[in-house]
Amino acid sequence: MHACQDALRRMFDGGYFSISTIDDILRVTRGVPNKEDYDTLRLLHCVNWRDMSPEVRSAIPGLIQRVISAPAIMWQHALPIKVDTIDLNNILKSSGQRLLK
Repeated sequence: MHACQDALRRMFDGGYFSISTIDDILRVTRGVPNKEDYDTLRLLHCVNWRDMSPEVRSAIPGLIQRVISAPAIMWQHALPIKVDTIDLNNILKSSGQRLLK
């Protein structure tokens, strides 16, 4: 899951939120997220971190955690990959972004 962590870190260090990063993680984990949480994040695609209200910025880590921790669809030939080991708090601490301020 290091690749997922690195992708999230890259996104948080960048200038904007990207739903593409979340989509890529969901493809790897085969997760099927809650539609409302996912759609909320989708609305923020390509929005610059500095253009978001503090309330929205502070809600993003929790939304991401819920979305990427979604249960996987089980196919006969596929094994689920767990991402509950991704520590978003650690990623945010090492990121240049100050999402919670």
